[in-house]
Amino acid sequence: MATAKQEEKNTLTASRQELATLKDLEKSSDIQKLNVSHNKLINMKGIRSFFSVTWLNLSYNMLVSIRGIEHLRNLVVLNASHNSLTSCDDIMKLTNLKALILNDNQLTKLPSLSMLVDLNTLILSNNLFESIDVTSLSNLTKLSLSFNKLATAPSTKGNSLLLELRLTGNNIAYIPQDIQYNKRLQILDLGQNSISCVDCLKSLTNLKNLNLKGNPITEYTDKIRRWLPRLHVLDGFKLGKLMREEAVAEIKLKPEEAAAITTKVTETRPAVNEAASDDSEMKKEAKPILAKKRKRGRSGVVSIENVKKKRKTTKDIFNIEENNLLSW
Repeated sequence: MATAKQEEKNTLTASRQELATLKDLEKSSDIQKLNVSHNKLINMKGIRSFFSVTWLNLSYNMLVSIRGIEHLRNLVVLNASHNSLTSCDDIMKLTNLKALILNDNQLTKLPSLSMLVDLNTLILSNNLFESIDVTSLSNLTKLSLSFNKLATAPSTKGNSLLLELRLTGNNIAYIPQDIQYNKRLQILDLGQNSISCVDCLKSLTNLKNLNLKGNPITEYTDKIRRWLPRLHVLDGFKLGKLMREEAVAEIKLKPEEAAAITTKVTETRPAVNEAASDDSEMKKEAKPILAKKRKRGRSGVVSIENVKKKRKTTKDIFNIEENNLLSW
C-alpha cells in the first residue's frame, strides 16, 4: 500500500510515491481532492473507487490514455499535463469540468467539447494540434495553444468572455478577423509566429499585455500604443522602459538626459504596480476561474482546503510549471 497523506479533510496527496497503479491507494468515498502527480502511472485502473473526486492531479506520470476518467462525473478540475497522452476521448463526459489542463502531451485532437458548457480554462500548449474547435465554449476565459502546429489561429468568435489567449510558437500567418469579438482580452501572446499584419488588434482596447516578438513585422510599437491605450506591457517590456530605450536610441541622449526622460514618462503615465499589469504577468501560469474571489495559496504540492464557508472560494489550483516567458 502506497504512503499517502490526508493533509486535510477530503484531500489525499500521494505524489512522488513511485505509484504504478491507483489500486495501491487506500480507497475512500469521501475523497474530493486527489493528487497523484510525479509517479509512474501508466493507466487509470482503480480510479473508479474515487468517484467523489472533484479535483484530480495526474501530472508528471506515464499515461498514454486516461480511459476510466469518465466515471468521475463530479470532476471540476483535471490536470493531466506532462504525460504521454495521445487521446482523451472520455473527457467529453465530464460535464462539470471548469478547468482542463493537458499541456505537454502528444495530443493531435480532442473530442467535441460542446458538452463542457462550464469550462473556463483550457491549457493545451506543447502538443501536436494542427487545428481545434473551441467555438462552443462560451464560458472560456483562458486558452493556451502555445507551441503546437497551428497554421491558423482557432476561431474565438464564440468566446466573448475570453481574457487570456496564448498562441506563441506556432505557424500562424495572420490574425483572424474573429478576434474582434474578444473585446475583453487582456493578455494576448502571438510571439514566434509568421504574422506580418497587426491591424486586427485595433479593437482590443482592453489589452494589458501583448507579445508579438519573433514575427516578421517591424515598426509597430507606435501604432500599437495609439490603438491600445490600456496596454502596460509590450513584447515583455513595460511601456515606460520601452519609451526610454527608443528615445535614447533615436536622439542619442546622454545618460543623465535619458534619466530625465524616464522621470517624465513615469509622471505622465499611471504607475504599473499590479501583478496583472507587470511584465511578470506574462511569466505566470493562468489559474482556472472557479469562483469570483480567489485566495493565493502556497506553490508546490497541491493542497486544497475543504470548503465550509457560505460563499465558496478557491484557495489555489494545481501548480502548472512554466520554465520561462510564455512557455505553456
